[in-house]
Amino acid sequence: MWPSLRSTRSAFRRRPRAAFVRRFVGGLCAAAAAGGAAEVVPWLYDAEVPVASQTQADRQRATSVALARVLARVTGLTRVPFTEPLTAALAAPEHYTLRYSFHTVPPPAGAPLDAAAGLRLRVRFQAAAVRGLLREAELPVWGADRPAVLVWLAVRDGHRTAVVAADETDGWAQGLAAAARRRGLVLMLPLMDMMDANISAPIVWGRFWERLESASTRYRADILVVGRAEPQRDSWTAEWSTRERRGAPAGEPRRRDGERFSHRGASPEALGERLVDDLADALAARFAVRGDQRVFAVTVRGAQTVRGYASLLEHLGEQEHIDRVDVVAATPETLTIRLHTRSGLGQLRDLLGQDDQLAATANGADLEIEWLGPK
Repeated sequence: MWPSLRSTRSAFRRRPRAAFVRRFVGGLCAAAAAGGAAEVVPWLYDAEVPVASQTQADRQRATSVALARVLARVTGLTRVPFTEPLTAALAAPEHYTLRYSFHTVPPPAGAPLDAAAGLRLRVRFQAAAVRGLLREAELPVWGADRPAVLVWLAVRDGHRTAVVAADETDGWAQGLAAAARRRGLVLMLPLMDMMDANISAPIVWGRFWERLESASTRYRADILVVGRAEPQRDSWTAEWSTRERRGAPAGEPRRRDGERFSHRGASPEALGERLVDDLADALAARFAVRGDQRVFAVTVRGAQTVRGYASLLEHLGEQEHIDRVDVVAATPETLTIRLHTRSGLGQLRDLLGQDDQLAATANGADLEIEWLGPK
């Protein structure tokens, strides 16, 4: 039986999202097999920047730099247009700050023995305040639920070809990790342990997708990236191909082909950054929401119990791309709701579809959801 409703309209406020953190190795997320579909990025509103001293003036300057980095990450834009609302926010970043702390980092490897440690400022910003600022500035908002990306990369250097693994600290791993952190992507490299023993460098270099998709199942990634790179005379070149796995039913690991990228750069770090930037740009164009608020009527199935009903509404209310949920009507088999969002119908379907607790389908202007969460 459905719980009684005191009215046909019930608005739910967004609750703080529980952070689900995968195991990080060398700055890259090497996920355990029990992970979910899309990942919640727990550090989306965090930034760390160098600071000259702990004085108020230096702290405010560094906090402005940190806020600018977070704004770029949350909008998904490579370059954020600093309009009047954003300029005012950067002049008074303390209004958006949740907490901050100072810490020191040792000098980099190869620095003189008497080199001083560096001082850095860590800042966490208020998620709701940042999203409100971006809406006021009419800029896109890309939520914390983001596709998890697994990168299979074969590097040929001379007569040797090797697959870059998660526990490596070379230029490829560092470049990918730093760029993924900057753009807010959950990015993994394979562990290359005993379970990956059947994946050799020629398999990755030759893009044998069936073998790679099978080996990728344990990582539960939404998007696979297969790349091959090699040095030229004075630079490096790399080619990348992607495939999307999110939402594929059992026995159908590939939902659709994705992007193809080709890059040339002076170093592995530069090529890793260019890959992440291109991939983040493509994902942000698809998942970041902007524009006027729209209202969609949605039919929900699979939430017939009191627990299922409450869990569904709480879960929808936590989604950053949904501004409000109104309950319209209920029957023993279905629930009719209105979703208030700044996304279009196709984008809303994709955003809901990356959620492992929902299965969303669109039929014309109608949207249906199958609730797969707690019953």
